[in-house]
Amino acid sequence: MKFIPKIVKWLIGINIGIYVLTLSLIHSYNFNLIEVLALQAGNDFKWYQLLTHSITHSTHMGHIIGNMTFFLLFAIFVQKRIGPTTCLLLYVYTAIISGLFWVGGHVGGGLVGASGVLFGFMTVFLFIPVEKWFFKALKILVIFSILQNIFKFLLIPFSYVAYDAHIGGVIAGLIWVATSYAFKFIKPWEKLKIYLKKHL
Repeated sequence: MKFIPKIVKWLIGINIGIYVLTLSLIHSYNFNLIEVLALQAGNDFKWYQLLTHSITHSTHMGHIIGNMTFFLLFAIFVQKRIGPTTCLLLYVYTAIISGLFWVGGHVGGGLVGASGVLFGFMTVFLFIPVEKWFFKALKILVIFSILQNIFKFLLIPFSYVAYDAHIGGVIAGLIWVATSYAFKFIKPWEKLKIYLKKHL
């Protein structure tokens, strides 16, 4: 398990911990933690839910297993490219943007799951250079999955799957990549250092 970066282990561990705590509270005290941590649209919206929804999953085990398995796959590559601190920031950023995208299209209901974050990491993964054919094929599958979600979002008016949150994650990932390339091209920090040396 040494090939898994620590920050990725921590993020997955937090998701699993919240899941176990949720089940324990439901069975022991009949208290549903999901109702507190889920992102709520409408009058029940709380600012902290933009983050907590991304570390909370439904009681169906398949939900968290699916999200964490694919998150692990893509987060390993993304973290090695951008580093642990930036990886954590990317998780928080994609959670907030995908959450806002979902809230903007709903007047009620709740959202849980890290799928918006997952699609953000998948999008960033598309721009990471790879050499092995397996990962090149994986990129094709990612593009297919993104297009599939867009079509389903447009064609299916009501669904239990948060296609809009997935698209929000894709948009967040694209903005992240575009901003990263812009910063590398403009190099604002180097220009700031030069400016300070000249004027101080």
